[in-house]
Amino acid sequence: MENLEFTLHDLNYVGDYKQYEEERQANEKIRIENENERIANEIERVNQEETRKLAEIRRNEKAEEQLAKLKETEEELIKKGESGEFKGDKGDKGEKGETGEQGLPGYSPVRGVDYWTDEDINTMKSDNRDYIDSLIGTPLDSINGEVV
Repeated sequence: MENLEFTLHDLNYVGDYKQYEEERQANEKIRIENENERIANEIERVNQEETRKLAEIRRNEKAEEQLAKLKETEEELIKKGESGEFKGDKGDKGEKGETGEQGLPGYSPVRGVDYWTDEDINTMKSDNRDYIDSLIGTPLDSINGEVV
């Protein structure tokens, strides 16, 4: 009887183990499916990022090509402008515009009445005489009878 009890106990244990193993395998299957889904999502994210980067590179390449074309066009236009290619024929004379408001009258200098005063003139003569005397060493009082 002891052997029979042991065998029944073993059979219950085997049944419990079998159920446990089935649950474990089901859980492992779910874990693997979740991991596969996570990996697929990561691959999709990386692919989208790489696609975005590639598109950006292509946009930059196109922009660089367009910039190079613009620079060539600019250089051509500058050369044509400098050569006078864009200079057209002289046009007809336009209509005379309206007369503007009269400006303020100009100011004329007056000092000694246009321009040096007698004092200014005498000072210049004196300075010139002193300068000439310093160069020749002898004071000049007159030239051809005129007082200097």
